[in-house]
Amino acid sequence: MTFGTKFKCDRVIFLTLLSLMLNTQNFMKCLMQMFAEADKGVVFFETVLSLSKQKHTFIECVPLPWSVYDDIPAYFKVILPSPSCLAANEK
Repeated sequence: MTFGTKFKCDRVIFLTLLSLMLNTQNFMKCLMQMFAEADKGVVFFETVLSLSKQKHTFIECVPLPWSVYDDIPAYFKVILPSPSCLAANEK
């Protein structure tokens, strides 16, 4: 069984990863609802670090007032490189 494009794993590991992913998405939805009640939008950032041959993923949650939240897509369009730049930097 394959997970993603490069990872092979057995059924138990795959189901565990799928369960973790669904629980994370559910938790993120709950955070969005909680901050919406406080009249705020939420932006999530994912950071992957490689520490001593092990990869660690951190998901950060940043609540923002709606006035700032509405402008967030414009910031990401400026920050993120174009897809052609990403293709040129492949390993």
